[in-house]
Amino acid sequence: MNTKNDKSVENVLQQNKAELEAMQEKLIRAERLAAIGELASGVGHELRNPLNVIRNCAYLLKIAIDEKDEAGTAEALKVLDKQIDVANKIVTDLLDFTRIKPPAQTRVDLQKLIDESLTWVAIPEQVKLSIDLKGITQPLRTDPEQMTRVFTNLISNAIQAMNGKGGDLTITTATGGGYASIVFSDTGCGITDDTLKKIFEPLFTTKPKGIGLGLAIAKRLVEENGGQIEVASEADKGATFTVKLPLEQRS
Repeated sequence: MNTKNDKSVENVLQQNKAELEAMQEKLIRAERLAAIGELASGVGHELRNPLNVIRNCAYLLKIAIDEKDEAGTAEALKVLDKQIDVANKIVTDLLDFTRIKPPAQTRVDLQKLIDESLTWVAIPEQVKLSIDLKGITQPLRTDPEQMTRVFTNLISNAIQAMNGKGGDLTITTATGGGYASIVFSDTGCGITDDTLKKIFEPLFTTKPKGIGLGLAIAKRLVEENGGQIEVASEADKGATFTVKLPLEQRS
């Protein structure tokens, strides 16, 4: 009698477990579909802007060529080139987020890493750049290409936060606990408390352009290289991003 009851209870438990697993699978599928829908909406919206500009430029370019307007042709080609870069960056960010490669870690000199990152960013005249590496000579152990992308993103964001009004961008460093801390501070518009909580979430952005993957990619790259990234800010008082990367262990 007890054996029969035990089997009944076991069958009920197995059935409940199967139902729970099926429900969980449906929820996961629904979340994935929602994320894909949100991503498709963001990418579609952002890509439509440069594509519309390219279409208009193509129309104006045809008119300029017909009228043999060399100045107009040159200007249209310049705008076309810029908008192609915008569209390419959207696609690149999307691909980078979905297929980040394992880091190829090597010995990296911090000064060279920062110098390389700065070559990818145009620093406006009204932005005062200050760099103080505090004499760090011990190499980092990281992927230089990936960290260049992280640093470039943080520097670009700091410049954009100044809204063309100018200000100070300071890059400083410190060491401790086997890590080098690279600190990027700006005197830009700052970040509100509500935004601060979501700053590293994929698809979250406060910018009029972009799909909100830059900082999400930066966070993943830093963590893949055994590091951490932190942010501190107040609205209208600038922001400070700190990247902590492991120093090469002395033999």
